[in-house]
Amino acid sequence: MIPKVTEILTTLFNSQHGDVLFEMYQNDFSCCGLYDSSDWLMVNKSIPSTCCSDSDEEDCAEKEGALIHDMGCIEKIGDIMRYFFHTLLWCGAIEIIGSVVSLSFALFVECTN
Repeated sequence: MIPKVTEILTTLFNSQHGDVLFEMYQNDFSCCGLYDSSDWLMVNKSIPSTCCSDSDEEDCAEKEGALIHDMGCIEKIGDIMRYFFHTLLWCGAIEIIGSVVSLSFALFVECTN
């Protein structure tokens, strides 16, 4: 992942009120912590319910056998960024191919007249 994004997420995670915003990311991206759920324990915080696969249940992370997201948010956001990058790359390639075909057709029409 891009080092600057990692730095921003790490700063956010370790800030005083950043956990609320980070929990929103966890809920939206189905991830837990920066690298995994143990990150919450390293900053002396309990694992939030947004880390649970079934986040509708209150305090599910404290229950034994809870299904906690195993992928950290840095990896998850990196996967999403790579997906969009590849999509943009393919769209650009298709645009270039379309332009070449259009130019070739225009030259063919011009040469036949």
